[in-house]
Amino acid sequence: PGYFSAKLIVDGVVRRESEVYVTTKGWKAIVERQPYPVYLSAQETRGDSGALAVSAATLSEKTGSPVFSDTWVTFADVRPFPGVSGDHFSLTTTLRNTSTVEQCLCRHVRIILQGKEGVILIPLSDKGCISSLQLYPGFGKGIVGKDHDLSAFGCDFRQWQRLECAERDSVITIALNGRPIFSAGNATSIGDIVSLKIQFEGTGAIREAVLQGNSAPIDLLADK
Repeated sequence: PGYFSAKLIVDGVVRRESEVYVTTKGWKAIVERQPYPVYLSAQETRGDSGALAVSAATLSEKTGSPVFSDTWVTFADVRPFPGVSGDHFSLTTTLRNTSTVEQCLCRHVRIILQGKEGVILIPLSDKGCISSLQLYPGFGKGIVGKDHDLSAFGCDFRQWQRLECAERDSVITIALNGRPIFSAGNATSIGDIVSLKIQFEGTGAIREAVLQGNSAPIDLLADK
């Protein structure tokens, strides 16, 4: 699932270009495995108290390994979101990487909001792995943890983490657990929002996901 730009290239020249938009019906969970991904059923992603989740038992069964480092699970909600544009929106999600240290040392998380014109990618990880993070605020170059202080994106995943991202008046802001951790002006709109993907290195759970534009908030877990 996703939003892609397909190109027909002949002798190095782009002859035709068109959008390819592969949507989902609600959320779809995918284990990113080579050579082919593994699609999980709705029964395999039911967590406690209405959360979306994948368990260690399920992931170990699908991958054949009890260790999940560099094994990614994507929860994708790919569809039009009427009235939600990249220059005026807010996203709120509460989640946690549920892997143990023994299963996955860094326990990375990526929140990917895609528009027709660009992508916002927000990384989280265990506090000891912040140098490996890469933040893409939707404009300019990515911000890399090896060159910038991204310590505010480090998490204690024993607790639920509430992340908020919003863009208003060309200013993008990101907050974690109610504390601002990133802000930048002169932000460029990513265009109409067409996809939300939340990726876990290892196992994870999502208990809140709300997207809002100019109209009423959209509870993205309502149709999980």
